[in-house]
Amino acid sequence: MKSQRRHELRENELAHALSVARQYLKNKGSSLGLAAVIVMAVVSVLIVTVRSRATAVERVWQDKSNLRFDDADTGRASLERLRSMVNEVSDDPFILASLFDIGREAMRLAQLAPVPPDPTLTTWAEQAFHDLLERFPNNPLAVGVALSGLATVEENRFVLDEDMSRKARAREYLMRIIDHEMLAGMPFQRIAVDRRKSLDTVFTRIRLQYPTLPDSEEADELVDTP
Repeated sequence: MKSQRRHELRENELAHALSVARQYLKNKGSSLGLAAVIVMAVVSVLIVTVRSRATAVERVWQDKSNLRFDDADTGRASLERLRSMVNEVSDDPFILASLFDIGREAMRLAQLAPVPPDPTLTTWAEQAFHDLLERFPNNPLAVGVALSGLATVEENRFVLDEDMSRKARAREYLMRIIDHEMLAGMPFQRIAVDRRKSLDTVFTRIRLQYPTLPDSEEADELVDTP
C-alpha cells in the first residue's frame, strides 16, 4: 500500500509539472519549445524522486538497526516487523541483509521455544532462505547461506516429526552446495561435505527405554534377600 501511494504521488508530481509547462507556453510563449520544457520538468521530478527514495532507504536502515532479538518475545516482534519491511522496500542491499537476519535469527529463536524448534519460526527461516535463492541467484554468499539454512531446516523439522524423508531433502541441499560451480573453493562446500557425512547420525530416531519393573513376587524376593 505504501509503495503504491508513493507511486501515485510521483505520478501526480509529474502531471503537475507538465501542466505548469503547458500553461507557461500558452500564456508567455517560449523559444525553448515544448519538448525542452517537458525534459526540464521530467528531470526535476526525477531529482525529487531520487532524493525521496534515498531518504526512505536511509530511514528503513535506521529502523532495522533499532530492532532487537534479545529474547523470544522481542525477537518474534522484530522478525515480524523486518518481514514487513522487506515487502515494502525495493532496495536490494537492504533486502539481502534483512533476509540474512530473518533466516539467522528465526533459526536461533526457534531453539528458545519451550519445545524447540518452534514450527512457526522455522517456517519463517525457511521462507527467508527460499527468498534469498529466488531474489539473488547470482550472489554466492546468498546461495551458500540459503542452501545451508534449508538443510538445517530439514534437520530441525526432523526433531519434531521424525519424517525420514527429510534426510533425503537435507542431502539434496548439501549436494547442491558441493556441486555448485559458483561456490567452488568457498567454505560452504567444505562444511557441506562434513555435514553430508554426518547425516546418518543426525537423522536417527531416538527412543527412550525405561527399565522394566519387576512383578510383585520378584519384588518380594528382592526385599527378602539379605
